[in-house]
Amino acid sequence: MMIRKILDRFRRPAKAEHFMEDEFLGTLMWEDQIGWRGIMAMANGKTATFTIDAAKTDESLPEIVRSTVKFVIANEPRIRDKIAVSMSEIYNGTWGGGDTITPEELARRITLTEVSVYEEGDGELLYNADDGLFTDHTICASLDVNGEIGEPELEG
Repeated sequence: MMIRKILDRFRRPAKAEHFMEDEFLGTLMWEDQIGWRGIMAMANGKTATFTIDAAKTDESLPEIVRSTVKFVIANEPRIRDKIAVSMSEIYNGTWGGGDTITPEELARRITLTEVSVYEEGDGELLYNADDGLFTDHTICASLDVNGEIGEPELEG
């Protein structure tokens, strides 16, 4: 599955081969097995790693890719809330062992850790939950070029 490949690539040590400065995204580094990689700062003060599957270039990234990353940064609280609604149903139905969690509480306890954006502008979002809510599983959700968030799933 694509998510497993992404997770495996992130766990490998970085071996940057080329750097690019982007006016919005800052310093990006190129890695042959990953593509462009960087760090994005969220409104809540946390950071997430992002990868961009786009061609190696000395010029700028495609505008659609930059727009997707901007969208995630600007809308991450809303995205997290939407994911928390679906995942609280899953937690309350099968994972909680009799415990329940509200979507609001779950939204406070999940953190965006990684974003992958593809050259066409769509991508995947990876969230981790604190306190082992979903053991060592990662919450994964797709993101389309129009900003629509797919139904989240657990991976790992």
